[in-house]
Amino acid sequence: MAEREIRDVRFRPTTENDEADYRRKVKAALGFLERGYAVRASVFLRGRENTHPEKGEQLLQRFAAALGDAAVIATAPHREGTSDITVVMVVMPREN
Repeated sequence: MAEREIRDVRFRPTTENDEADYRRKVKAALGFLERGYAVRASVFLRGRENTHPEKGEQLLQRFAAALGDAAVIATAPHREGTSDITVVMVVMPREN
């Protein structure tokens, strides 16, 4: 099987407070999944935000729940980097 093309959806910790922005990103991810792309969702944490990476993981879990049956989590949320932490999760379209 050929490798799937990946599309990025990027969040900041403040996205959780902006419901319209959050819904727009979920809608974009659903569109990518419908077209057969894998989606790499990431939350970029800087400065003091690095002390609470669990908030990024919670945001990505909420994102995965919002995608519902349209996606399967290929890579669970995990942390990348040391000084600036990025919490990353990859979801794939569900095969019918």
